Amino acid sequence: MMIFIAILSALVFYIVLCFSMNKYFKTEIGYPKAFVFSEKNITVMCAVCAVISCVGLYLGTDSNPPYRSLMFYILFIFLACAAVIDIKKKIIPNRLVLTLFGIWTVYIILLIILSPDEGISELIKSITGALFSLLVFGAGYILMKNKLGGGDVKLTIVMGAVLTGDAVFGALIYALILSLMFAAIALISKKMKMKDSMPFAPFLFLGTAAAVAVM
Repeated sequence: MMIFIAILSALVFYIVLCFSMNKYFKTEIGYPKAFVFSEKNITVMCAVCAVISCVGLYLGTDSNPPYRSLMFYILFIFLACAAVIDIKKKIIPNRLVLTLFGIWTVYIILLIILSPDEGISELIKSITGALFSLLVFGAGYILMKNKLGGGDVKLTIVMGAVLTGDAVFGALIYALILSLMFAAIALISKKMKMKDSMPFAPFLFLGTAAAVAVM
């Protein structure tokens, strides 16, 4: 049953992601174009993101209640969107970050209303996660100008709120390790120079999936 749900979730994830990319890059939308993107590399990235996300959620389901797993699923969709856009345009749109923050706000309010004790506990953990992200990436933004964008900082703050203090540390550590490994390989192979910047959202996405999988 869980495998069936994971496969169905991956399919829905893929459709939502492709539809979002069509909307963002202003391509013509219509069946069946809503389910694929005109560029093959974006379609492949959408499919890969869907699989990685649902594998991560499947492995981390036992340690998370359903409402948190659902919020993680939504977070994965937004991180995947950010990853694809960052790769293509090297920006993270403010509206994407603000929309994710708005969804998280509604989630917390509903949780507090339905289960006050659990909701307050979740809110405290969320604030802890957001502050941790702000301290780490705020400092990184100041110290590494032109290497870390403001969009990355804003995205990690909201990411910290969603993941809470329970998982954000692991997600950021995994993201940093993966980005350093990628940078080292790119430098050695001369695909990138020291002065070059690289999109960081894909590593945030991968780090989050890994952190949720091992929770």
